[in-house]
Amino acid sequence: MKPIVEYLDYRMYMREFYEERKRTSAFTWREFSKLAGFSSSGYLKLVCDGKTRLCSAGAESVAKAMALSGFHVEYFCSMVKFGDAKTNEKKQEAYNEMQRLADGNKIRIFTLDTEAFPIKPFFFFQKKIITFIITLV
Repeated sequence: MKPIVEYLDYRMYMREFYEERKRTSAFTWREFSKLAGFSSSGYLKLVCDGKTRLCSAGAESVAKAMALSGFHVEYFCSMVKFGDAKTNEKKQEAYNEMQRLADGNKIRIFTLDTEAFPIKPFFFFQKKIITFIITLV
């Protein structure tokens, strides 16, 4: 599954989450709805089919059911606001929030020259540059 920040449509994200779980286990729409705390077994299927929508509390419940945490929950809730916005102004606000969250949580790659740091001989480095991947949180 792609990272959440590559999605703008929460319904597509939910459907791909469901399909991924279904492919690896006996996951059903009933189980997904139950995990999210909904009494209707087919509610999340209706959401994914575009026949109904999620409220903000429902978005948080679904995010927890999908085991999202940290900024991923915020991003998912912003996707719901974006997808369900009735005016262009509200849609733009939600999109700006999604963009802010995505920009603030990107992975950055930088390099350090190993000559600046003493390396003990038992380390078998063949390159002169060590690449570090740092996640900004």
